[in-house]
Amino acid sequence: ISDLQQVMVQSILSGPKTPLRAMLGTTVNTYTNAINEAFGAMIRQPFTGDVVSRKASVAKLKGYFEMIPEAYQVFQRQWNAKFDANIADIKTRYFDGANVTSKDKLFEAEGIWTELRGGAGEKAAYYGHNIARQLTNNKLFGWSPRALAAVDDTYMWLMARARSKELAMREVLEAAGDSHVDITPELLKQAEDIHYNRLLDGNGNIDIRKDSWFA
Repeated sequence: ISDLQQVMVQSILSGPKTPLRAMLGTTVNTYTNAINEAFGAMIRQPFTGDVVSRKASVAKLKGYFEMIPEAYQVFQRQWNAKFDANIADIKTRYFDGANVTSKDKLFEAEGIWTELRGGAGEKAAYYGHNIARQLTNNKLFGWSPRALAAVDDTYMWLMARARSKELAMREVLEAAGDSHVDITPELLKQAEDIHYNRLLDGNGNIDIRKDSWFA
């Protein structure tokens, strides 16, 4: 039944509109929030004197637009990687490939038992189950989860980089205080790399749960 449910989910998500809506909706929402945050900080500054928040939010917004070419390259790499990957390694907000292949050995054992001792009804159920598994693992029928996984991983990278730019600007400005320190691109890049590396796990993958701001 679980494999038939996976086929149903993939059939629902198999249309080209689903990944396109996910990509456009996520992108528009992300950039709109960054623009609102930057304009809000600029409007509040004359009343609150919070220069740090204004410069940090503007740096974040600027970073989003500067990273568009690089984000496209990241998306291309993720797209190729997801379509070359085993279905068990594909995980999105709607689909977890690990559930598809986690019981392969048990399924093979069930197949052997069914062929040797199963009745007509058991064999029919097993054959139907096997067809559902093959459809789930097929790249043609399972393209949508792979595309969504590429979108999700690219979005995660974009959020991590933009957040690192914001924190880098904030840290450098707060460290400088009232002193007129020359804030160079190299200094900001160094601080950005420090924050970005904090979001990486032991395997070098991004784990945004390490920053409570993403919660």
